Amino acid sequence: MNPLSVRFVAAALLAGTVWGAIGVLLAGQMLGPVVWGGAVVSPAIGLATALLFRSFRRLSPGLRIALALASLYVAAGLFALAVGVTDAARMIPNRNGGAVVIEKILGVWWGITFMGFLPLLWPIAYLTHSMLGRIEASAPPAAPARD
Repeated sequence: MNPLSVRFVAAALLAGTVWGAIGVLLAGQMLGPVVWGGAVVSPAIGLATALLFRSFRRLSPGLRIALALASLYVAAGLFALAVGVTDAARMIPNRNGGAVVIEKILGVWWGITFMGFLPLLWPIAYLTHSMLGRIEASAPPAAPARD
């Protein structure tokens, strides 16, 4: 695999930021102010997801479709994890912080799956990975290492 280019990293961070905004728009009212915990870390989630699914461009179309779905749930789970940690950090007596985090993750996955967002978000995830793959492919080759 090629070394990471600055353009690829910047595009992944930007994609994460855009996905964070989508998360705030779609779930902000349901999750409340703690949704900003996910928005703050969304650039890092974008970079982590881009790195995890970096081989997307080299796969068959069927595998790319499946990986776009998997990446959507992984990234949404990481977003919800950040939201859950933000919520669990609030000082509310008699709360189980672990249960709060799990509730957020399952709630976000439930919302994507059963609230009608999957047909919208899945193709956007596919397009995001396609864009990142094109950016990575267009990066100039790395200079050979000098001894």
